[in-house]
Amino acid sequence: YRRVTNMSRVLGIRAGLGGDPSKPYGRKRPDDDACAVLPVRVDGDSAHMTDYSDYQIHLETVLITGGTGSLGTVLVNAWLPRPDVRRIVVYSRDEVKQGAMRDTLNDPEDKVRFFLGDVRDKARLRDAIATVRTVIHAAALKRVDQVSYNPDEVLKTNILGTQNVLAACREAGNKRVLVISSDKAVHPINVYGASKLMAEFLTVRSNVIGFPKGVRAGVL
Repeated sequence: YRRVTNMSRVLGIRAGLGGDPSKPYGRKRPDDDACAVLPVRVDGDSAHMTDYSDYQIHLETVLITGGTGSLGTVLVNAWLPRPDVRRIVVYSRDEVKQGAMRDTLNDPEDKVRFFLGDVRDKARLRDAIATVRTVIHAAALKRVDQVSYNPDEVLKTNILGTQNVLAACREAGNKRVLVISSDKAVHPINVYGASKLMAEFLTVRSNVIGFPKGVRAGVL
């Protein structure tokens, strides 16, 4: 069971992929906000909608998988100046992009940490996630023209990688997990969209195990 809520209030930002705070992230909507998909509890015919502040991202310590990508870059730059942010962990497998990102960051308080690793590697995820409170899972194979020819690789990264992130978060007791999906997951017609739809199902289902332990997982 899922509900839709305001993305900018969940992430605590209002910025486009280019870093312009006047532009919303994602598709244009009447209220200028994209949506997040979060679980609800259903008893009989009534759905209990916990106020979405219950799902607000806590930024004291946060890890972003695929953190050197376009969304990760925007999030890091938006969150760095915030006084409530103590540590941001950028988790990705490309050391060149990590080096380039490090060189461009304005980080006088040394809040950003870089972890080399792949979401396919559950043991490495456990190490990276162990001391953070919130995880943003943005790592994925995204190029539709490339992934259609390599569905086995998409399975390993977009589906099994998401499963690894969710499992590592449950084991570590992280309070918030936000999985980044795509509009292509709606009635998917390609490998990428199908992989993101499966990632959504895995995320929502993860709450069956994680929610009683205080671990909340949602899809954006």
